[in-house]
Amino acid sequence: MCSAGLVLGYPRLTTRRTDDALKSGAFITDALIDPVTSHSEESSDPPCLRVFKAKSYFDYLHTPGNEYIDARFQASMGHLASSENSTVVPGGFPWETLPEGTRIVDVGGGIGSACREIMEKNPLLKFTVQDLLSVRDQAVAVSTSRVSMLECT
Repeated sequence: MCSAGLVLGYPRLTTRRTDDALKSGAFITDALIDPVTSHSEESSDPPCLRVFKAKSYFDYLHTPGNEYIDARFQASMGHLASSENSTVVPGGFPWETLPEGTRIVDVGGGIGSACREIMEKNPLLKFTVQDLLSVRDQAVAVSTSRVSMLECT
């Protein structure tokens, strides 16, 4: 039986995967036969950047006119963090063994969905979520005295 969060979250996740991923998939062969990118491990060489014509996927998300795509990405990441099937958050680490007042720093933590999940089960921990300013400003769901939001530069 699915919870309301899963019912609402899967369409967002599905549309993100079928939109961005399928478009990117159409360029995999091009990336693999290109001598410059075929064996590259550079973050600037994935097939998706051939589609989106940006320096990175996140630059693409923050391009003017892509506000809906960015919001959909943030919502789908929040769904993944809160999924009942998540093995990473909160069950992938023994958070309860950390001393009271321990500060967890989530670099690239988006709107703080993962920290929110951990925080609900571990009230003695503190959190810092770092992300781009445009993402940080969307983090209304995690604004508490136990969470600070910092801008990544």
